[in-house]
Amino acid sequence: MQTAYAGPPGLAAFDQALQLPLAVMPNDVRTLVNGFAKNPLITRREGLYFREKDYKCVRADDYSLYAKNENTGVIVVKTHLYLLVATYTAGMYPSVCVEATEKLGKSASH
Repeated sequence: MQTAYAGPPGLAAFDQALQLPLAVMPNDVRTLVNGFAKNPLITRREGLYFREKDYKCVRADDYSLYAKNENTGVIVVKTHLYLLVATYTAGMYPSVCVEATEKLGKSASH
């Protein structure tokens, strides 16, 4: 999977098992939850402020948020229990990150 990080934020065992450094602060969790709670058009217009960066929202619907900041981005997929957060960095293909995260979200929803 070509992502800088993928998983449910704040689930310590999951974060530790992957040994990946994505600390999602409570205010970031609120931002992501609010991104789904708002009308998707509002989320697309306002964008997201995540991990101290402004992201332009390129997709927002009831099940996923895609946002980018220059050559980095964040993908959020809502499952029945979690918000899965994946990030990509320079040199990675955003489409591969999206595909992997969406598949992970679908498998987590079943």
